[in-house]
Amino acid sequence: MMLPANSISFNDTSVMSHKDSDGDSSMDMDICSTSSSDSPVNIDFCGSCSSGEEEVIEPSLKPLKRHRQSKVYDQVYHADRDKSYDRRPMQISMLLKVSKHVSGIANDTEWREFGVFSSVHNKFEAMSLRNVLPAFSPSELSFFTDMELYNVGDLSRSNTNALSIHLLESLNFRKACAFYAWNDGKPLRDYLRFSVARNTVIKWKKTLTQQFQQGSKDAAKNESANKKKDAESNKYTMSPAEIAEKVNNDVGLTCLLSNEETRMLRDHFGIETATQLINASPHMGQTLSEIMAPRFDGRSLHEIECICEGMLYSWLLRSREAIESAQSTATRMETENSCDTISEERAFLPYAKFQTPLSYVDFLFFEQEGILTDHELSLIDPSLLTRQYAAFLRTKGEVISHVDTNKKLKRLRQEASLVHSGLSNVVNSSQNTRLDLGKLPKGVMLSASNLCKTTIDTNNNGLPMKTLIVYDDLNRVLYEFSVSIHDSSIPNSGLGAFLTFKGAKVLKKSSQAKVKNPAKSYRTPATRNPREALFAFSGATVTLTGTNLHGDEYLDEKEKEDSVGVWNEFSQNDFVESDSNITFSSKHVGCALIELDRYAPLLKADRKTEFIFCIKDFLFGHEPSSWRFDVSEKLNVNGLQNQVVDFTDDATGSPHAVARANTAMYVNECGHDISLVENVCSLETCRSVSYYVYIERPMEAGETRELLINYREKYEDIRERRGYGLANINLGMKGDDDDVSRVLRNHNERIPTEATIMSCSEDEIQTLVDFIQERVLGGVIEATSQATISGADTDILARQFVARRRIHWISEVCRRRLLLLINSQEDDSSSEDDDNSIFQKGMVVFVHGWMDKHVPRPPYTGLSTISSISKDKFDRHCFELSLPKGKHLTNVPAAVLTIPEEADFVGAPQRLRASHLKSQRDRNRPQVRCKLLKDLSSMEWKLSSMAQYLPDLPKSIQTMLLWEVAEEVLFHASKDNDLMHPPKEVVAKFAKLIEKNDLAKKSTNSFASFYDELCAIARQSTCARDS
Repeated sequence: MMLPANSISFNDTSVMSHKDSDGDSSMDMDICSTSSSDSPVNIDFCGSCSSGEEEVIEPSLKPLKRHRQSKVYDQVYHADRDKSYDRRPMQISMLLKVSKHVSGIANDTEWREFGVFSSVHNKFEAMSLRNVLPAFSPSELSFFTDMELYNVGDLSRSNTNALSIHLLESLNFRKACAFYAWNDGKPLRDYLRFSVARNTVIKWKKTLTQQFQQGSKDAAKNESANKKKDAESNKYTMSPAEIAEKVNNDVGLTCLLSNEETRMLRDHFGIETATQLINASPHMGQTLSEIMAPRFDGRSLHEIECICEGMLYSWLLRSREAIESAQSTATRMETENSCDTISEERAFLPYAKFQTPLSYVDFLFFEQEGILTDHELSLIDPSLLTRQYAAFLRTKGEVISHVDTNKKLKRLRQEASLVHSGLSNVVNSSQNTRLDLGKLPKGVMLSASNLCKTTIDTNNNGLPMKTLIVYDDLNRVLYEFSVSIHDSSIPNSGLGAFLTFKGAKVLKKSSQAKVKNPAKSYRTPATRNPREALFAFSGATVTLTGTNLHGDEYLDEKEKEDSVGVWNEFSQNDFVESDSNITFSSKHVGCALIELDRYAPLLKADRKTEFIFCIKDFLFGHEPSSWRFDVSEKLNVNGLQNQVVDFTDDATGSPHAVARANTAMYVNECGHDISLVENVCSLETCRSVSYYVYIERPMEAGETRELLINYREKYEDIRERRGYGLANINLGMKGDDDDVSRVLRNHNERIPTEATIMSCSEDEIQTLVDFIQERVLGGVIEATSQATISGADTDILARQFVARRRIHWISEVCRRRLLLLINSQEDDSSSEDDDNSIFQKGMVVFVHGWMDKHVPRPPYTGLSTISSISKDKFDRHCFELSLPKGKHLTNVPAAVLTIPEEADFVGAPQRLRASHLKSQRDRNRPQVRCKLLKDLSSMEWKLSSMAQYLPDLPKSIQTMLLWEVAEEVLFHASKDNDLMHPPKEVVAKFAKLIEKNDLAKKSTNSFASFYDELCAIARQSTCARDS
């Protein structure tokens, strides 16, 4: 879009038509105005030249593709590409069904002349361009003839850009441009441009639109008068009482067809009503062909039969629609005499006001068409508004077929009738209960970030409450929502998140001047898009700085507390609440996904490697896995490892305080219940996960819906543990609330957990122990060692007691793995290593000026790696060193070697630095191992210590610990292949033993006998206890 410039206006002047040297007639022109060279002009052949400020902006510079409209016989008789038409006569019963295809008969001149699809719009399209007022000049009419544009319809349907190109190349247009350039004293290139030609074509089409709007009013009046006159002449006049009695069952054809069509059906077939037409004989089409043959002189009999069957098809569709909406039709007939009343009603309305649920785009369209109330909306004729509505949506970037447009208008009319009558509430349309992630909108609605706030609701037990305000930049509308936390509508699901639509606010007319309208060609600069650092390791960020870096800074306003808009051009006070029932749907034009909140990570500690997370998940009874998400970014911990994000506390396994203050945590999962509607989806970046709301069925102001997400197949294991997976529903599998099922499931998952630890390196064991020591063990011991536990959450406390015992089991497995690694390293140690030397094989050392006597080269100073160690005849250490680029030094004494410092690695290869760090760790390995063994000892919680707590614990926690001990016994017996019976039978016997044991009434020593009984059930041999 070109920016407007100042224009200079002149008085009207006439230029006489003259002939050039070739004898061609030049254009007839009247100079209305001219503009500066910086401003585009449009030149009207009829005599006007206007500045670019009057340019009519079309929705897109791209020409819209016009789909091929099939001939009638293409629809009635199906034809293959290489075969002639195979005649298949259409039956009346088939014609009653609404076709999926749009008829192409509107382009058939014969059909239009006969009156099929007759309307004011079609009559106007058939008007010759010579009859248009204000009249086109002879030069313009000559150009239209050259382009084969003969009537209004041809010009209005022509492609603007293509016609502009032909106009630019025409001789008369060049002459006109040359005259204006001479008259204004400007260069010819300022006028002979494509934009000038295009503005001229747009002005032509605008002239047609203005005349159609003026002529349609007169035509409507004339048509209404003609219908009344024709009805009187043919004795079709009915009293209001007869209309009210008959309209419930039938509709007269005078309301549906033209006068000529009505007379033909009455005279030849005796058909006067829609019901009679629908019930007509199946052979009516053949008789109609004989009657219509004289009107289509020159066409074959086959084509005439096709055309007549298409005509009959059109009549039947109209009749069917009229009967379905008979009540609305009767209301329209009865209100012919109440036009004055409607006008008086509108006179008291300064703007449109609807109680019918409408999108804002629908509201704008009806207001533009002069439909201002629910009553008037209930009286619309969808067939007359279909084209205008589809064209209006195209200006908003939405392409919709005429069939779908007509269906939507019918639905809105029906809803308006219900609202106006007050007899019934509007029933919302059905929707899909599962989101198709591949078809979701790509964009996200702009949030007014300064107005979107999360607060603590003191009246709701301190739960979070969020205000969401999103902005529709296309239509300049604010939508306000609130998210609150209440008991979920799903049984046994705890709390849930509920979204409430507060209403829509529209831009005030007084604030229209603040609208920023950048050029059509504006695109978001690439510099404004998020930049990603392409490095192997995470942690790098990219920041772009500079003056006028993006090129669109001039549009951006200074951000304020209540700034709204892409460029912060509005404030909240620029919007006012709409009095109409404006609804919200993510499918509405201008609307899309709404960002709810970031899900995770919320803290730095929420990012973990998959290995560490799996151990934490095992410790806390697989509760953390209910809140996990995998992200694509790798973590560089002992090498690149998969990353997992979750927001559970490392000491409890439950969501931490920051997560509980975030609304995204309370969004429940809908699972396999198809009656629950999924309206939230998760979108992931390389390192984070956020929740987005997608509303399919429109929400009215004040409506509340629960937010639900579907994690699909990857969540099935958690569903089975919670009792609502497919195996639970179809196969009767029990969840973790059943002790036997839980123990068997945990037993199967304990096996791969041990295998994972037994495959760890020494560094990975160190990382695992450090994680447990620093972030898990302290909180668990503090919670389980309190003298009193009154007031504590029983579920969390039971999970911590179990975690303390499982930490003990993890320490035993880690100790076994560590001892295996130490023994294997001692066996593999080289005999060349000497504990008396500080230099070992593989170390990185710094050489100070050593020259090999047998190789003529300068003395070498720099980093090198010890490849072998030997001794000379004096029993002194000699080293063979490996240098960069494949060179070597031999017999290097220890006197010229030192351990390198950090400054020595400047400019050195990365592998040398890594090797040096590894050597340092190896030198400190004994001290590290000693500390690691002490940490493993501090993680122990032996049975004797645990037995001291059991008598004072609540029954539920006591039972959980007994089951944990039973699970350990089952695992050890299964590992040693010493089970007496299948695991399921053994666990069933465990259940009976635990049920009859009440350790609260017994001494601490009774726990030992309980343990022995467990071993006796599980093993054939005696079970060893940890002391």
